[in-house]
Amino acid sequence: MAHPLSYHKNNTDIDGRTSNQSSVFTTDNQKGSEKLDFWKEVVCDRVAPLDFTVEANGTFEGALRWTKIDDIQLSDIRATPHVALRTLSSIRKSDSDAFVFNLLQTGRCDASQDGRSARMNNGMGWFCSADRPYELNFDQPFHLTSVQIPRHMINRNISGADRLVAYNLSHSSQLYPLVQNYILQLAQQRPQFDKITAEKVALNLAELVSTLIGEHLSNHEAPLSNSKVASLLRIRAFVETNLHDPDLCPTRVAEAMRMSTRYINQLLEAENTSLSRYIWQRRVERVATLLKNPVNAGNSLSSFAYACGFNDMTHFSKAFRKHFGMSPSEYRSLCNE
Repeated sequence: MAHPLSYHKNNTDIDGRTSNQSSVFTTDNQKGSEKLDFWKEVVCDRVAPLDFTVEANGTFEGALRWTKIDDIQLSDIRATPHVALRTLSSIRKSDSDAFVFNLLQTGRCDASQDGRSARMNNGMGWFCSADRPYELNFDQPFHLTSVQIPRHMINRNISGADRLVAYNLSHSSQLYPLVQNYILQLAQQRPQFDKITAEKVALNLAELVSTLIGEHLSNHEAPLSNSKVASLLRIRAFVETNLHDPDLCPTRVAEAMRMSTRYINQLLEAENTSLSRYIWQRRVERVATLLKNPVNAGNSLSSFAYACGFNDMTHFSKAFRKHFGMSPSEYRSLCNE
């Protein structure tokens, strides 16, 4: 069912004097059964095509304040617990090639992309790349400010940003508080700039975020070249797509990538892992993601293990405990508390 995307306020560039658009959306006036569908329409229309899941029979509430300043979009979001998924099918629905920076003001989020997962708490920030799948799992009510910056506005300032997706940018950073405050001020005030000012503000924001990324990249060991980063992304994408296959192994990955296992392991050394460890790590992390999703509450542990490429429950339990320090059943109970 299609819902009219009504909003409280809208300022556009009709007369050429402003380069801002702003809108406010809320599920308050939607029927209970239609709230999530309405939210999905709003987010797909104003932010980016995403899929959403909520706990079975759970209620959903959400509010979005959206502002566009030249080519940059800011979204101030308050919502109840849910999982937001950027899938291959949702990527095909748009040609968005942007970095999505998220600043968590309240709540908690498990962010995952390219095989990296991180727990984000109040005050933390991270980014994802809209051209590849990612997952954001909010297990409690939250307040989030999100900024979409076209990739070219970051790449012209710095290279290698893709290495830091789903990474906590607030960690050991002197610049993060400055960037955070600047973005939050823009999102809260939703200023109405003339076209020239809006372009300058957008460029300044992109440069400021690029500098923040550069700060973190400089703290990483020997940055990889762009070609090596691209190779790593291809390797990770292949592993993610084939985790369900119990025959997935380093040899198969190397053959598919037309690389040697030795070369792949050299690429992964920067992350202190090997291809075989990376595969089993991603398998147990995928199981953990399934366990945390309330939609899967009725599924058995074995169904998750087999769906993620394990064919031996004993091996699966040992691998899961080694990575998370607890059994799969203990992890599930902890997530459902």
